[in-house]
Amino acid sequence: SRFGGMGKSKEKPTGPGTPGHSSVNGSYFLPCPLFAGASDGAGVFVTGGGLGGIEYGGANVLEAHAVGFDPEFSWNTFAQIDEGKSQATYISYSPELGAFVAAEQELAAAHTCKILVVDGAAKTMKVTASWKLCDAGKDPESTVVRVSPSGDQLASGGAKGLLQLWAYSANPTKTGELKGHDKDITDLAYSPSGELLASAAKDFTVRVWDQKGSELHRLQVNHPKTQQPMIMRTCLFMANEDGSFSLMTGSHGPRGPSIMTVWSLAAGAKVERQKIVDEGAFC
Repeated sequence: SRFGGMGKSKEKPTGPGTPGHSSVNGSYFLPCPLFAGASDGAGVFVTGGGLGGIEYGGANVLEAHAVGFDPEFSWNTFAQIDEGKSQATYISYSPELGAFVAAEQELAAAHTCKILVVDGAAKTMKVTASWKLCDAGKDPESTVVRVSPSGDQLASGGAKGLLQLWAYSANPTKTGELKGHDKDITDLAYSPSGELLASAAKDFTVRVWDQKGSELHRLQVNHPKTQQPMIMRTCLFMANEDGSFSLMTGSHGPRGPSIMTVWSLAAGAKVERQKIVDEGAFC
């Protein structure tokens, strides 16, 4: 959902694709840094990029692309929205809404959220909802947004542990705030049933919340050698065959390693760390 900025090429793009985009062995180069992107899994990819990023006051755009693989890889841009000085720092696709969710920030200005409806057949991309999430944070990449499985609630995480809940409509309204984290939120995840919400943060914890906003669990991973707590970077729920849930978390230390851990979340049972899936994986 987030990417590091890609440096601009000094050479004029050439080859197949739309103007301003080029391909080399199936890899496409955009004429500006790419900050965030997501796919709907059906051939549409939305990206957020800019000319130098918000730090330099460059123009920023949201683009919709048609991506194909048969018989050869193809990438064609069919829609664009000029965002001015607002940089997309996070983009995800919500199958529940049938739309893309983008979080944006303008330098020294507020974070906002936009719902983007993209029609690949009609070659259009429209903003159907836009609202303020929070005031500006020091980290332009500190905002993450997730949609509940039912599609009627959104959770947003920001700087300094700000974790908010929103009722989704044409004019989304804030319904609550979950307090506990004191560092930037790095990831959010709803359980398949929507009854639980997990939040990962730079305060070395992943916390699990119920629908009432109560903190049920607080998870932490320590460095295997130093035993120092590691920053929790990602979280993802998985449904088990017996109806229980597992939670996968990704953590890393200042100099590695990165660790993926699976936790059991059986109803009414104590959270247990099942296993370390991979040590050394990038999270």
